[in-house]
Amino acid sequence: FVPWQPKVGDWCWFFNKDRIPVISKLQEICTDGNRKYFAVYFNGETKFGAYYESCKPFIGVPPNA
Repeated sequence: FVPWQPKVGDWCWFFNKDRIPVISKLQEICTDGNRKYFAVYFNGETKFGAYYESCKPFIGVPPNA
């Protein structure tokens, strides 16, 4: 058994304790601080990025696929 590890470019569920989970594309895995993952998501034509504490695999058809 090999535990799942996210890779840059993967579509995942990202969340923090105080935020609603979002489906985003992993851009960077951070090694310092509490925020471990940087992900980018689109809201219409606008692109947003945020840091998250947790990441889980997204199983399904990614947005805009």
